[in-house]
Amino acid sequence: MVKKEKNIQTRATIYKPLPKGWKWVRLGDEKVVQIIMGQSPPSFSYNAEGIGLPFYQGKAEFGKHHPTTVKWCSQPGKIAEADDILMSVRAPVGDVNISKEKSCIGRGLAAIRINKDSLNNKFLYYFFKRDVSMWSKLSTGSTFDSITSKTLLNFAIPIPPLSTQHKIVEILEEADNLRKLRQQADEKMKDLIPSLFVQMFGDPATNPKGWEMKKMGEVTNIRRGASPRPMGDPRYFGGAIPWIRISDIHRNGKFLNDTEDHVTEEGAKRSVYLKAGSLIMAMAASIGTPCFLAVDGCIHDGFVVFEKLSPKLDKEFLYYFIIAFKDRFVSLAPEGTQKNLNTALIKAVTLPLPPLTLQQEFAKLVDDIEAEKARQAESRKKLDELFQSLMQRAFTGELVA
Repeated sequence: MVKKEKNIQTRATIYKPLPKGWKWVRLGDEKVVQIIMGQSPPSFSYNAEGIGLPFYQGKAEFGKHHPTTVKWCSQPGKIAEADDILMSVRAPVGDVNISKEKSCIGRGLAAIRINKDSLNNKFLYYFFKRDVSMWSKLSTGSTFDSITSKTLLNFAIPIPPLSTQHKIVEILEEADNLRKLRQQADEKMKDLIPSLFVQMFGDPATNPKGWEMKKMGEVTNIRRGASPRPMGDPRYFGGAIPWIRISDIHRNGKFLNDTEDHVTEEGAKRSVYLKAGSLIMAMAASIGTPCFLAVDGCIHDGFVVFEKLSPKLDKEFLYYFIIAFKDRFVSLAPEGTQKNLNTALIKAVTLPLPPLTLQQEFAKLVDDIEAEKARQAESRKKLDELFQSLMQRAFTGELVA
């Protein structure tokens, strides 16, 4: 029997008074929940051939809702059953998945098995998902965070009648499924621009439509940025001229409107100063990410700029060609601690030169796609906000009393 502590009162201060019919229950109440702390089986029993039970060691195997099996164990110690909640009890602590089948759990996990007559496992799953960070505050360990069995056993949760739990789970699952459908649509949108390019112009690698093919270095001047050294020197940094870094293009999107850092006039002399309207591309960190400058500014040596384009090449078409074949640019970068392109590799990339009218038509169609992606991103944001709002209200009686 678990000794009573003040945990219920401590948890109760976080919530409004519970509605009628709700109650606080500790995870140590064996009439409702059983806790199984994981244990490492003998290392010789691990295998990748599917012999024995699926073996989960910690959060590394977690998916969105269920773990992915990469190892099995022929001599399992601690067992999780199908529908048990698996919780990461070693850093990073607190994240949860639901076991799909009988499995072996290592010491990085705990299995939480519910009494189905008292508790809906998905109700408990969503309760834990609601605030994973709370476990870091309750964890122990000087070297890394961990959750002890005592902490779990004494942790209290607000539980409504079982029928109410089912209703709450139905609402949360419906909202979560809407997010999933939105995510699936977003994934399809990612492939739309490359697909449209191939549909209109064919694969540049084989050029089935027989367009004129040119190396990028033949149709545009490609110049690398430069960084004043030493970095942070007040002679060069802290002025009024925008200093464009990789983080800026992530924040701004297609058109770069502002920067976090600035350089002085002396710093600009040691960099590459560009006018608004210039097309640049990252060649380090976020390789193959292009953007147009909406402000005058300096680019550091992680960028190239495309200047003096051939009359046969539309700048918007070039921008979307880079977007469509970003993976191609990434694949060109030599392997290393941090992959980087160089101007020679970029200059050697070939691209088709269809008539300008077709290039401009392609750019217009992609503009429409990008506008739709922006609308979808706003929809995704609203769905995420709705789900989080429902999660916050679900366990206080505000969603379903």
